[in-house]
Amino acid sequence: MSEHNDDMPEGWPKIGDRLFVPTLREFPNIATFSGERIYRMKKAFKNAADLFVTYTEEITYERRNLVWPIVFCYRQYIELALKDVINGYGCRTEPKIKPIWNKHSFKILWPPYKQIIGSTLSTTTADEIPGVLVVESCIYEFEKIDDGSFTFRYPTDTQGLQIDIPFGSVDIFHLRDVMERIYNFFDCTEAALDAHFNPYCP
Repeated sequence: MSEHNDDMPEGWPKIGDRLFVPTLREFPNIATFSGERIYRMKKAFKNAADLFVTYTEEITYERRNLVWPIVFCYRQYIELALKDVINGYGCRTEPKIKPIWNKHSFKILWPPYKQIIGSTLSTTTADEIPGVLVVESCIYEFEKIDDGSFTFRYPTDTQGLQIDIPFGSVDIFHLRDVMERIYNFFDCTEAALDAHFNPYCP
């Protein structure tokens, strides 16, 4: 094995290369506590997907490549948004709802999320709120396509069998627009939950 960088092909890793070194810039970019970390992760996966979609507006041939991280990032955003609310407010409901960090299925994550919303209502139920039902429909649509967060990360399942996708194309611009509305729903809902469970006391 060569001990000199001069012997390495151009563009290959150099001897002594490391992947992770601290930044010398003023602000570190790794959140140091879990509350800030999940806040930034949610924004990051959503924003990354948006940026990929925007990139393909001009670089059209990349759509076939970037559809995979786009859909995965949107799904990961939804998963983190659900888990964050369950973790943050489930302990304040009756009966208490335990955090669910070890599951990916929206069938498992959505019901306790909706139950937390319902726990704040006195004259209606979560099932009577149109916005909740619309988001639920979209989330279960996602669940049918990608129930375990595998479909847009791997070509096969854990047994090596091809994962079938029930469509041959997806309008990523339409997806971005609907995801923006879902983002607004989650953002407003979390603000309402925070106001309910942590009322301001002057």
